[in-house]
Amino acid sequence: MENQQKVKKPKKGEYRQRAHVNPFSDAVTIEYPPSPDWVDWSLHFPSFFGREEEKGGKLPLNTLENPVHYPHPVAPELNGSGGKSVEIVDVGCGFGGLTVALGSVFPSTLILGMEIRDKVTNYVGERIRSLRSGAGDVNSPEDEEGGGGGGEEGK
Repeated sequence: MENQQKVKKPKKGEYRQRAHVNPFSDAVTIEYPPSPDWVDWSLHFPSFFGREEEKGGKLPLNTLENPVHYPHPVAPELNGSGGKSVEIVDVGCGFGGLTVALGSVFPSTLILGMEIRDKVTNYVGERIRSLRSGAGDVNSPEDEEGGGGGGEEGK
């Protein structure tokens, strides 16, 4: 436990972004998979696929800060067509409240939060990393002054 890097809870105030984003005019250049066969869900849900989560590494969020690359189709057991697949999608997840809440109600289900705002997606990724590490959620009472609280979410 001594060698493990401490995961810091994110602060919502550091991830604010204007509410309306136009992906066609905001010069966002994110790579998208040509088809679902190219998405390796084990990157996004490591424990479901027997993988260790990268500690302190880049989060696979497909944002400018945390890009995901899709070089080729992946095995069916990793892309959802022959194995575990996403069952719940929270479109417009915001700061992740609903997605995180659903995760505790359906712990054996892959839940995907989708958010168009890059910075907010990064926040949700950090929030989930914090929860997975056991550091707790940003919505806990001791985090009130830290900028946590409220909102909706991500992965």
